Amino acid sequence: MLRRAALLAAPASGGPRRVEAAVGGAGAAGRVLAVTVLTSLDQAALARVGLAGPAEAAVVRLARLAVEAGAGGLVCSPLEVGAVRAAGGQGSLLGGPGVRPPGAARGAQARGATPAQARRAGADGLGLGGPLRGAGGPASGGRASTHTTSPRQK
Repeated sequence: MLRRAALLAAPASGGPRRVEAAVGGAGAAGRVLAVTVLTSLDQAALARVGLAGPAEAAVVRLARLAVEAGAGGLVCSPLEVGAVRAAGGQGSLLGGPGVRPPGAARGAQARGATPAQARRAGADGLGLGGPLRGAGGPASGGRASTHTTSPRQK
């Protein structure tokens, strides 16, 4: 039996029509999470792709666009979660990729945080792909990450 995805990612940089199309395709049972700015992009990389200025400004611009287009959630660095909530993302599900346990290698992440920092910032979900792959297996990586996570501050 084919199941529909509960969460669907769409690039906010694709513009409002791309997000609206994803929302329409997801239907009532799905929730679209609009990806703002990849956490692997630092200031120099952002400038090279035409997003000059602070990463936070680009993330907030794309988050507003995505929410206005119907996205039910946003993917942004934990460093920008507070600014996104303040700019109108209060009702959105905010996921924070680039999350690494304390002392773990950052890998390609330029704008990441620890699990506890991400939760304190207000992230609803944490992107832990790197630690789960590189810690001797998902169980070991999950234990290392959840051990450092505190409940989200409201």
